[in-house]
Amino acid sequence: MALTDVPPHRLLAAIQEGEEASALELINLASSRDASIRDSVAARVDAPISALIVLAQDPKATVRRTLAANPAVARVESVLGMLVEDKDSHVALALALNPATPAATLRRLLGYGKKSVRSAAQERLAGLL
Repeated sequence: MALTDVPPHRLLAAIQEGEEASALELINLASSRDASIRDSVAARVDAPISALIVLAQDPKATVRRTLAANPAVARVESVLGMLVEDKDSHVALALALNPATPAATLRRLLGYGKKSVRSAAQERLAGLL
């Protein structure tokens, strides 16, 4: 069953449960007015690149933090660039702790303003050696 077939009251649960969804559906949901819907799309590893780009610019830090923890972000350099520059340290920390974050991005996080982010990036880099 596609997300278009899911009743509105079950939509959030369906997204969170990984209900089959087309790229177009996920792109549209990435722009939902409902932050919990956007947050659920941000957690999906099957989210298309254009949805990841939209979510990286989300006004809610919680959505960007969820996205930063998603292994799918590692495949999109422009999204990594936006997240590494995020002013919310929780977003940067989630990116540093994401096992899929590439070494080049971790090196960029070594210059982040918050010590917790720098330490997490340094620890992850040390583990890659």
